[in-house]
Amino acid sequence: MGVWRITPHKFPFIIAARWLEDRDVLGELISGCRKLRMVVIVRTDPHATYDDVQAAHPDWIAVDAAGKPRRHWASPEMWVTCGYGPYNFEFMTEVKKELMNRYHMDGFL
Repeated sequence: MGVWRITPHKFPFIIAARWLEDRDVLGELISGCRKLRMVVIVRTDPHATYDDVQAAHPDWIAVDAAGKPRRHWASPEMWVTCGYGPYNFEFMTEVKKELMNRYHMDGFL
């Protein structure tokens, strides 16, 4: 995946840019917002993913009318995830639990 690396989350497939090294940019941002007494709401975007996820969990990927897995329309290196499948209802639920436990945000979009 070039510039991407697996981050030290409890879930595989969470990736970050290599140039960030061990920085926790979200943690830094939330810390700064808290110092300013701001409310913190985090947005996740689970609509697409990469080849390693598609290979490990083909059931997480949306399919077309013919049953063929769907590549992302604007980022062809990605796959569109199924909005009604385990990626969104199971995996992303656990990711959001981890985020809430790690950062104690005020909410999600």
